[in-house]
Amino acid sequence: MKINNKKDKNHSLATKFTLIVACIVLIGSFVSQYVYGLQPCALCLYQRNLWIVVLLFSLVLLAYRPVWPILIFLFVMIAAVSGYQVGVENKLFEVPSFCKASGLSVTSVKELTDQIMNNTEVSCGRPQFTLFGISFAGFDAMLSAFMALFIGWLFLCKRRHGK
Repeated sequence: MKINNKKDKNHSLATKFTLIVACIVLIGSFVSQYVYGLQPCALCLYQRNLWIVVLLFSLVLLAYRPVWPILIFLFVMIAAVSGYQVGVENKLFEVPSFCKASGLSVTSVKELTDQIMNNTEVSCGRPQFTLFGISFAGFDAMLSAFMALFIGWLFLCKRRHGK
């Protein structure tokens, strides 16, 4: 069902804004990994996958009527995973077993050197980068919560004004 963008400005604004934010977040995550060498942990990859879903969903919504609750749900999920990771980083929660860097098990100096040089596992409990004391997960949690509130506010404005 095609929409008339003149009649539904909130839909157009929300979708385009969501698309731009998702692109910026994903570009930032890939640049931090492939240009600056910051390896994502398992929770970071979950967050990245949710942002990819948001990006794909936004592309579909450019042409069709919005399904506001799904966008809000996706942003709440990203905020929840990011918030959980912030809790893990600040030792409020235990590091989940799927997110621990494995310990070294060696029997010789050569094996130790090989494991250290080839170790690509990253623990979710130690942020690799912070800005003003806030990790990427912290920024992601704040951004996702803002997006959920922003989309919800647009939805409520649309319902209140019947547009």
